[in-house]
Amino acid sequence: MMHPGTERVEETIRRRRGFLTALRAGPRRKRELVEALETSRSTVDRAVGDLLEAGLVTETTEGVAITLAGRMAAAIDATYLRRIAALSDALEPLAAIDGQVSIDDSFLVDARVEAASPHVPDLIIDRFYESVAAATSVQAVVPMVLREHLLRFHEELTDRPVDVEMVVDRRVIDLLGADPEMAGVIDAVIGSDTIEVSAAELPMRIGVWVTPTEAGVIVYTDTGPHSVLVNTRGAARRWAQTVYEAAATESVPLERLLGGRGS
Repeated sequence: MMHPGTERVEETIRRRRGFLTALRAGPRRKRELVEALETSRSTVDRAVGDLLEAGLVTETTEGVAITLAGRMAAAIDATYLRRIAALSDALEPLAAIDGQVSIDDSFLVDARVEAASPHVPDLIIDRFYESVAAATSVQAVVPMVLREHLLRFHEELTDRPVDVEMVVDRRVIDLLGADPEMAGVIDAVIGSDTIEVSAAELPMRIGVWVTPTEAGVIVYTDTGPHSVLVNTRGAARRWAQTVYEAAATESVPLERLLGGRGS
């Protein structure tokens, strides 16, 4: 059989995806395809002809049957459609990120995207705390911290059995260190047995966290948290882990940065 060419195969998969999906459950007669897809017999004949030419189906005594290549094509096409849907959902958050920052495309697949709202101003931070509260450990990269969020962090996490490792932007530490009312919080963090905070110069405008079960990305703008993306897939967690490890490599423990304070 002469190979129909990549562009022709791609076009056939795109135009005939409904037929491939219908055939994944098993062989079907053409009349069954007419009924299942609510189309005409002539359309079915043309579609089957296209799929036969591409090697994606074959004709058997039981009807039209999907081939191994067809089954793989349907699976790849379904993944592609999920990725496009994920990208579509994430367009607004991605547009808010500086062009030099990159989020691995594996993170977008099956990610849940939520945007900040005037009606629910703390939704994004709430989502972070929900993730942390359900975890035994969390690692996070934090490029921005609002004062009220750090106070909440201190109140909600210091008494919980959660091992926390955070890399915070050095400029944030400088600002908080100049605030007398934050001294007690900083000392408590330094003296904690379960919270480790270090500082680094973070060029990114996104916060990243990872727990044993999920990973998240917080998109920041000049006005604060803009949106959050959460993903439970292993590939997403592995990517978030590498982001944390890269930031941690360049970081300095908070206690050392502040000259042994809290010891």
